[in-house]
Amino acid sequence: MNAFQTNNSDWFLLNSLQHDQQKRKERILTTTRELLSKQGYDGINMRDLAVAADVATTTLYNLYQSKDSLILAALIDLLEQMTADAQSNGMNELEMLMKKREVHANQVVLEPHYAEAMTIMLFNAEPSDQIVRIMIGEVMESNRQHILKAIHEGLLEPDLDVKLLSRELTATGTSNLFLWMKGFVALQDFFRESMLSHIDLLLGFATTSGEELLLEYRSRYV
Repeated sequence: MNAFQTNNSDWFLLNSLQHDQQKRKERILTTTRELLSKQGYDGINMRDLAVAADVATTTLYNLYQSKDSLILAALIDLLEQMTADAQSNGMNELEMLMKKREVHANQVVLEPHYAEAMTIMLFNAEPSDQIVRIMIGEVMESNRQHILKAIHEGLLEPDLDVKLLSRELTATGTSNLFLWMKGFVALQDFFRESMLSHIDLLLGFATTSGEELLLEYRSRYV
């Protein structure tokens, strides 16, 4: 076998190995979300997750050092999928904000145990923990970028406090989850209440054209 054949064989072997590792990762993360959705945070452990994902328990611990680390990895993977689902060409920034809110709220309704587990982890976390950065810090920054672009598009007032509004939008999403978990909002009402709270907050900062758009959205949920 010449050098070219050897290198080519090594490349295919490496590519096949990487593909298998990626499929294993996807299987583990998908299985984690499925078990969380069915059994909740307290109903799962690393041994059960390993069995369900068809991997050795030691392999699971090598990849993810704890149950919380694995759940967080599954959350990051889910958020990436949800962000991709929310992307749509031709939307203005308010429409993008509404689309993202729809995707996230719908996910809570479809998988309430998973949403509950994430919220429990968030409220138990320290300010420096990764889940706080992902579920609050990165969401706040994403909101800030959408607000700035919506101002540029003439949909939000140019003199509004961008940081304050981005914090309020983020806080509204978190408080909706908390109210649902504590029984003040029924699951069947969560999507509607989540959408209306975001719309009503944005209406206070909208221009005439932005207000028309938001009121059209609001009419869908009242």
